[in-house]
Amino acid sequence: MNLAIFIAILAINKLLLGILMYSLQLQMPQIRAIKCYVSGSFVTSAGLLVFAFFPYPSPLWIDFSFSSTFNVLILTGDIIFLNGIFSYLGKRMPKSI
Repeated sequence: MNLAIFIAILAINKLLLGILMYSLQLQMPQIRAIKCYVSGSFVTSAGLLVFAFFPYPSPLWIDFSFSSTFNVLILTGDIIFLNGIFSYLGKRMPKSI
């Protein structure tokens, strides 16, 4: 199995996790910070899908745009997910992260 298929499977897994959490949010809205988990899962899966469908070999500008989009989406999804964890615990997210 090559890397693109593995990353696509991982992205679909994150997307299904986001859908599951969204349905959980609709059923039990009293759970704190579940919106952060949902949006973090969707953004991370979007970044993984960008990486999975990366065209190889490619010119430098396509390589840079796909790489920067992938990194920004993954980092944003992880920060949103961490914000949800801290919000669930009732704390503010530290500035050092």
